[in-house]
Amino acid sequence: MSVQRIFYVLWTQKREYDDPGVDYEQQYQQRVLKNLQQKAERLGFDLVPQPSQF
Repeated sequence: MSVQRIFYVLWTQKREYDDPGVDYEQQYQQRVLKNLQQKAERLGFDLVPQPSQF
């Protein structure tokens, strides 16, 4: 979400910013991986984990 959109929502709804925290990125990556695994399964593919190159 862009900074402008966050500001607009906070300003118009008179709310305080709620920081998602440091674990948010990891949780997001886990959701993305789970969704990809489900899509692959529906299409008949088997995903094989590979070691990260980074």
